[in-house]
Amino acid sequence: MDIPETETPTSIEEIVNAKENWLVVLSKNPVRQGEILRIQTINDNETIQYEVTDLSGRQYKKGNGKDVDTTGLAPGIYLLLVSEGQTKQCASLKFILL
Repeated sequence: MDIPETETPTSIEEIVNAKENWLVVLSKNPVRQGEILRIQTINDNETIQYEVTDLSGRQYKKGNGKDVDTTGLAPGIYLLLVSEGQTKQCASLKFILL
């Protein structure tokens, strides 16, 4: 049985905002507790704000920049809400903390 190829990302590591042609990739997913989760975008000069929440929406971290320190987070599944300051583009990505 052949599995059809699609243009839709199936990984929990990336999301494309097709309307704005914006790509956000998380490196190191899953990540171990205490390691840095790195946000990568197409343009290195973007001003990135992030928020880490659990699946129920409880906020655990908030900050600026492309590095998210996972120190202090318990193992589990989290959402990373990412936005770009000037264009107001945003994405939400799921990551796993081991």
